[in-house]
Amino acid sequence: PTHHGFFLCRRFELLLLLLLAFHALPSSIAQPGNNNNNNTNNTTNNTTNNNNQFGISNANFRALLQDLRGNGFLTTATLLPFLTISLLTPPMTLLIPSDAALAANLSSIAPIQYASIIRYHILRGNFSLERLRALPVGTSIPTFLSSSSSSSSSSSSSGVQVTANTPIRYSLNGVDIVKPDVCGRIVAAAGIACHGIGGILI
Repeated sequence: PTHHGFFLCRRFELLLLLLLAFHALPSSIAQPGNNNNNNTNNTTNNTTNNNNQFGISNANFRALLQDLRGNGFLTTATLLPFLTISLLTPPMTLLIPSDAALAANLSSIAPIQYASIIRYHILRGNFSLERLRALPVGTSIPTFLSSSSSSSSSSSSSGVQVTANTPIRYSLNGVDIVKPDVCGRIVAAAGIACHGIGGILI
C-alpha cells in the first residue's frame, strides 16, 4: 500500500508539472476548448462531428483516449486534450512514451522544449508496425517538426531514424517500440497509428 501511494503521488506530481509547463508554452499549446485562433475559419465545421481542436471527430478522439488509457499510457491520455489542431492532423502516428519514461526524463527537459518534443513524437503519416517494418534501417521518417512529409534514406534533425528492424526488435533513434499498434480499429480508420515506446526520442 505504501508503494502504491508513492506511485500515485509521483504521477500526480508529474501531471501537475507538465500541465503547468503547458500553460507557459506559446500558441502551439492550448487549453481544451480554447479555439480563438480557429473560430473564424472553423465555425461551419464545428457545428457537427468535428472536434475543432483536433481535426478528428469527437467519437474518434474519445476512442483514442480510451485506447491509450486501456494500454497504460495515462499521462499522454491526460495531456492530449491540451494540444491544438496544428499538432493533431491525420494521417499521423503517435509515438507514446510510457508513464515511467516520462517521469524519469522530465526533470532533464526544459519547459521551453516541450512543444518541440511533442511534435517530434508525431510522425507524418499513418504507420502501422507492418508499414514501419517495410522501412530499412537508416530511413528517416518525417515528424511534425519536419518541413517535408516524405521519408528518405538520409538522416534528418527533424525526422526520426529507423535504428533497428528485426523480427524481435524495432527501434527509432535507439528507442524500442514496446507496445505496437495500441490504438484500435476506430482510431486506425481515422488515419492514426499509435505505438508505445520505451523512452523519449531525442
